[in-house]
Amino acid sequence: AFLSAGYIKYLLTFVRTGKFNTDEIINTIKEKWLHILVANILVGIIVFACSLLFVIPGIIMALAYTFVLYLIVDKDYAVGPDALKASREMMKGYKWDYFVFVLSFIGWIILGVFTLGILYIWLIPYMQVASVLYYEKLLAKQK
Repeated sequence: AFLSAGYIKYLLTFVRTGKFNTDEIINTIKEKWLHILVANILVGIIVFACSLLFVIPGIIMALAYTFVLYLIVDKDYAVGPDALKASREMMKGYKWDYFVFVLSFIGWIILGVFTLGILYIWLIPYMQVASVLYYEKLLAKQK
């Protein structure tokens, strides 16, 4: 989770400015490690509790909290519950759209299995940048 948060900050900077700055990965981890840890524990507990009911509520809650790390890294939410609430509000009305968006990569993921994982070298960064662009689109719609 810590490396993911640093990578998200790196990608957000790259998408917004077009510049590479790898120092942001380490700086983000140093500055926000506690917030990332608290948020991941809270998301894990909530998604697990909803998954105990049925699988579908767990998936819905996982989709609702998709952008928690993005918000912690990008918007400086200091407390995990604030980022959870903001992510839930951001995804209101977009959970199905994001689910279909993620499913659009299923063909590439299956193809990656047939290439013994070599395709994932290109596919994982592509999917991450696509998620960052989706996040940016949602931020623009909120304004």
